[in-house]
Amino acid sequence: MSVSYDFSGKVALVTGANTRVAVSTAILFAKSGASVVVSGQYADNRLTTVANECRSTGAQVLEMAADPTREADLQKLVDKTMTTFGRIDILVNCPVSHENASITEPSFMAKYRETMHTNLEAMLFMTSICVEHLEKTRGTIINMSSIRGAHASPKESAYCMAKSAIDMFTKCMATELGPKGIRVNNVMLGNTGVKIEKGVIVDIPIYAIHHDPDHFPDPFTFSPDRFMPDNRDHIQPYTYLPFGSGPRNCIAMRFALLEAKLVLAEISQKFRFFRVTDTDVPIVFTKEFSRCQAKRLVVGIHKR
Repeated sequence: MSVSYDFSGKVALVTGANTRVAVSTAILFAKSGASVVVSGQYADNRLTTVANECRSTGAQVLEMAADPTREADLQKLVDKTMTTFGRIDILVNCPVSHENASITEPSFMAKYRETMHTNLEAMLFMTSICVEHLEKTRGTIINMSSIRGAHASPKESAYCMAKSAIDMFTKCMATELGPKGIRVNNVMLGNTGVKIEKGVIVDIPIYAIHHDPDHFPDPFTFSPDRFMPDNRDHIQPYTYLPFGSGPRNCIAMRFALLEAKLVLAEISQKFRFFRVTDTDVPIVFTKEFSRCQAKRLVVGIHKR
């Protein structure tokens, strides 16, 4: 099964676009209809090759080198993007390099500073100068992280610390920029050590997620206001998974809901419902694994 995306009219700014993961990302955005800004640390053949491959898809492409250790270069990159396309919808922060060294090596501190500069500080600065543009488009920030942010490795302490900081930075920005309509996520690259064999059934505990107080305070209280537009941006991505909408959208479910509404509207035009002696007040519900229904519902019916 192939998956296709439509980013027509969107502008994606991809940094580190002469590294492997950023290359694939930039090309996929171009194939999906987006205008793409490809930026790498150096104006070399690799960057030009990526830009040309994006152009071969018919996409509009801006190719520009920007040294992540120089804030002036990054500012020029954003300014040139706005001059060329007039908007930024997607910012992909992809670090360009890192230096490995043991803590006892004389060069450790120099390599540590270089790694933090290219991996973390450049990401922070790019995010800070793109917020005003992303807010206008209700855009998205994607930070490229690594499994090393959660798992230590010898001689990679600086890299591991940088990735761990990126993970926390992403969480902080998701909280801070969510009210502005900007989504912030990170991609943790690398071998997680978790292997799902073919045919294995994966169960997502939706009920538990929906009733987790860390995601929804006082989850057992009926509070529709939490899903109103003013609060919607505070909901963490993928913590609200209703069957009939969002990433698990079901057309049949939506059609069935529409049918049910039409039936109720038709019945309400012809009949009036009223409380009787046997009507339970309040109505008593039974809670099952995947649904909630009334134990009984006794009402009077009178033809209009």
